[in-house]
Amino acid sequence: MTIYTDSSIHKSTKIFPLLVRYFLPMDGVQVKVLELEDKCGETSDIVSSYILKTLSDHNIKNKIVGLCADNTNCNFGGAARRGKNNVHNII
Repeated sequence: MTIYTDSSIHKSTKIFPLLVRYFLPMDGVQVKVLELEDKCGETSDIVSSYILKTLSDHNIKNKIVGLCADNTNCNFGGAARRGKNNVHNII
């Protein structure tokens, strides 16, 4: 399974979808909306807590093999890729 995430601002609300992509032998590749919440921000702590809680709630935390997100510093740590305060490092 792969998790996809990004944020979108609609007026004063920051919408944060979490999608899951997986393969079923009879149906092929499936992409489903796992969760959709509004968040007060998109810091690495907020994003990683949201992802980990959602994965735990759906009992799929140990089945994830990939993370796909936009290329912001929050998610992957910037150009140097040395940051410890980013979603990629926390998860």
